[in-house]
Order: sequence, then C-alpha cells, then structure tokens
Amino acid sequence: MSLLNLVCSYALEEKLSINKKITLLLIEGNQQDRERYRSYFETMPRFDFKLIETPSGEEGLALCEAQKPDLVVLDYNLPDFNGLEFLAHLDQDLKQSLLIIMITGQGSETVAVEAMRTGACDYLDKNRLSPEALLLAIERAFNKLELRRELKLEQEKLLASEESYRSLSELSSAVLHNVGNMLNSLQTSCYQLKNRLETSKTHNMGKVRSLIENHSNSITHFFTTNPKGKLLPEYIVKTALALESERANNLQEVLALEKRLKIVNDIIQTQQEAVKKGNLERLDLALIVKEAVKIKDETIKRYNIKINLDLIENAWVLVNRSQLIHIVLNLLKNGLESIDLANGPQKVLTIEMGLLPDQVFLRFIDSGMGVSPEHLDNLFTIGFTTKKDGHGFGLHYCLKTIRSMDGDITCDSPGLNQGASFTLRLPLADPKPQKETF
Repeated sequence: MSLLNLVCSYALEEKLSINKKITLLLIEGNQQDRERYRSYFETMPRFDFKLIETPSGEEGLALCEAQKPDLVVLDYNLPDFNGLEFLAHLDQDLKQSLLIIMITGQGSETVAVEAMRTGACDYLDKNRLSPEALLLAIERAFNKLELRRELKLEQEKLLASEESYRSLSELSSAVLHNVGNMLNSLQTSCYQLKNRLETSKTHNMGKVRSLIENHSNSITHFFTTNPKGKLLPEYIVKTALALESERANNLQEVLALEKRLKIVNDIIQTQQEAVKKGNLERLDLALIVKEAVKIKDETIKRYNIKINLDLIENAWVLVNRSQLIHIVLNLLKNGLESIDLANGPQKVLTIEMGLLPDQVFLRFIDSGMGVSPEHLDNLFTIGFTTKKDGHGFGLHYCLKTIRSMDGDITCDSPGLNQGASFTLRLPLADPKPQKETF
C-alpha cells in the first residue's frame, strides 16, 4: 500500500497506534554501493524499512508495479538504462504516488533539472553522499508527501462542497499547479547555486595566501625568481576574472529566486483572500481533529510519539472548514515538533475537548520544550518565534483567523522543558454534544 493511501483507523476506547513498515526499493547496479546504502539505512532509527534491492532498471520497473513501494532510491547509471530512461518508462499514475530519490556519481545540472522535472523528488551526488545527507533527503521526501496529502485532502473537500465552493476549488487547483512549478524552479536554482559554490575558485585562494605568507620576507625575490612565484600574478588575474563572472552569475540566480518567491507569495495571498470569502459550515469539531491526525500520521510515526485523543462527539461549530483544519494542523505540528526537539523519555501529545457555557474548547497538551514565562505574552505576536528556522507567522495567523470566527487561542506552560498546552475555543452551534474517548 502506498503511503499516499495510508490512513489510520480510529475506534472507541482505542489508542492511536501506527506500526507500518516503509517499503524501500533500492535500484543500484553496483554491489558495493548497495551494501553501503544498506548500512546507511540501518543507521536511521526513525524509519522501519522493508528493503527490496535490484541491480536492474527493468526489474526495478516490474517491482514498482508489483510491490508499490513507498520510497525508491534510484541510481542514475544502471546496467540496462539510465535513471532518466527509468523515469520515462515508469507508469505516469504510479509515478505520481512514488517518492523517488535519484543518486549519481556524475553530477550534472542538466541531469538534475531533468530528473526533477520528470518525477524525482530529490537528486543527490554519490561522491558527497553520507548517511546524514541521505536521511535529510528521505525526510524531505516524506515532508513533501505529507504536504501532497494535505493538499489532496483539501482538494477533495473543496470538490465535495456546495456550489459556492466550486470556484474556490478551481482556484486551489491553479494554486497547487503554479506553486508546484515555482517550487521545482526554486529547488533547481538552489541546486545550481550550491553546485557553483562547491566548485568555486575561492577554494584555491587559500593556497595562494599560504604561498604569499610563506615568502612574505622575500616577496620580491619570490615573484621574480621562484617558478611558482612567476606564475602567481597571472593566476591571480585569471582567478579574479573567474570570480567576477561567478559573482555575476550567482547574483543573477539570486535575483531570479527573489522574483520567483514573490510570485509564490502573490499566489498564496490570492488563495488566502479567496478562502476568507468562503461561506461558513456547521462542522463536528472531533471529525476535524481526526482528519488532522490522519494527515500527520507519518510525522507521528517518524517521531515515535504517542497520541491520546479525548474528544467530544457531535460538538458542532460554525466555521470555515479550510481555515479551521489549517489551524488545527498548525497546533498539531507545533506540538509534535516540540516533543521531538525535547527528545524526553515521555513522548506524548494529548488532544482533548471540553465544554464551557456556550463554547467548546480543544486543547493540545505536549511533553515538549515548553515556553519561558517571559515569552508567553509574545507567542501570538507577528514576527515572534522561538524556533531557529521559524518566521513568527503561524501562531499569529491562527489567532487572527480563529478570532474572525468568534473564537480564541491561548497558551500555558510551566516553563522550559516542562511542556505546553494550547487551547482553542469556539462558540457551540449545537448545545448537546457527547463525550468520546480514544
């Protein structure tokens, strides 16, 4: 079964438990490289792999059809044909559901661009490959899968909505297409910049500096009589010219990146404005929570976190579906990341619901990093973040959006390394909900 189609089943009085092995197909013609990758996979405790190996592209195609692997690690140079030809022969529908990482010992920007364009989700240089680099590529692949699942779910919900949502569905499809194209373009530009920096002439300037420092006491004699010294001025001039050209190319690429990012931002803003105009729906909050947990099941499994659900059945709220599920996903994601970062002995996230007069609350209680008392008042301020790679927009968006639906969000934490709880409150649309525990 593909991870794209994996769903968690929920039942009364049952804990959330996910134990699915990840089927990994390794297509590599070199026996030594297969053994090396196998040792890499064994160092990845977050993933429980069921490994299938083949040296042949033809057999790899047959295994893709028969086994429907979750992940394919594909070598470019195969005995029967190359990796690009493999992608060309792969069934189009199957290609959409597979995560494919291509590896080659002959790095080429052209090959990388074509691989990404024709179905690979990542491209790695075999000569610089390490267990850490391969692990990061696999995690990136599953993050893309999770995003793909979220987007697919949103599309299905929009397509199943009433007439007023049909225009929004069409816009969402266009957004997914355009953003996807831009992301592929951005990834290609990043690869090109990375490749230029790794092969830059600046690496050799260290040797030049050492030569000059070693002969600093007789520099004139060094430049006029030493064979290396005589060649050095011409080498410096040529290197300077090469670096000027390199700088111009990199600057051009960065400017192109900036333009593409602006296009992505414009697309997202258009989508957000369209969502804000969407009609409200009467929804069961517990079903929204279950839906969000299903979307994040791969992250839950990867982080090895136990989820406790204590929900209330038929707690109806009047909300914008798309906005609410994104808020729940944001709070769920924050809790999972905090628990993983803390890496404590108790990796537990409890999601509970409760009743207030005319309101229902949804609380996320994690055993993660916690929040310093001095940061609590600023958590929902735009631009404020405690994450190294954060931007300070997620929680601000959640608070602003939930307040537009007459709700609220608050955070409580005893302090650092003591976990935190985020509580979402919404007005009840139905006064007779019933308790439901998982």
